[in-house]
Amino acid sequence: MVHVHPLACRLVAEFVGTYILVLTVGCNVLAGHSQFGGVSIACSLMVMIYALANCSGANFNPAVSLALGICGYMPTDKRIAGDNMWAYVFMYMGTQLLGGLMAGLTYLSLFGSSFALAPTPGHTFMQAALAEIIYTFMLCFVVLNVACSHKNRDNGYFGLAIGFVIVAAAYSGGSVSMGCFNPAVAVGIDMSSAPQSLGYCFSYALCELFGGALAAMVFCFVRPDDANMRAHPLCPKFFPDAHVTDESYPMP
Repeated sequence: MVHVHPLACRLVAEFVGTYILVLTVGCNVLAGHSQFGGVSIACSLMVMIYALANCSGANFNPAVSLALGICGYMPTDKRIAGDNMWAYVFMYMGTQLLGGLMAGLTYLSLFGSSFALAPTPGHTFMQAALAEIIYTFMLCFVVLNVACSHKNRDNGYFGLAIGFVIVAAAYSGGSVSMGCFNPAVAVGIDMSSAPQSLGYCFSYALCELFGGALAAMVFCFVRPDDANMRAHPLCPKFFPDAHVTDESYPMP
């Protein structure tokens, strides 16, 4: 049997991981930790990935969940929604957005203030949008390659690789767009500053989802064997003890 945690457990894991990630973003910005903020955020993501990967797959990002869904790497349970993988993708996304929103409200309560989501001074929205697309693509592409590729299974570095993407992105693309690379982060930041500056989270989220979808398509192109490997819908690294059962996606 494929060891799949109950849906409620997976959704709670996604909520907790996303909540910690977005809370860390907000606390670093409001505390003024600009020098090491990117490292702190990356470390929070990395440790939560290692802590919860075997439970939910540790997406913590609607763009990552979208990319996994496009490539067929999303856990399902016939007892709940049959083989409708996209139902699980959308449940993951909704839970992650809720986690981001609650984290935004938490750092608003902790600091008594928030900050607006917008392109950094001196940059246009188009420049910020391009940065969000490129680095969300980078994040999702690395996730697919280090955590889902059959040839990279059973590695111990997948969390580090994903964490270092955030380090690289925070100090490069983040200087243009504020560095969300995650619709849950965008929603958490924007909603916590409402109604003064509400609005950018929707356009940011669209850019990030586009980056995730683009990463999935490129992954399918560069690793066609992995993209067609449907022995089970779970990422090999995130669920290393899984094997084929009648509740898995059939081989094409």
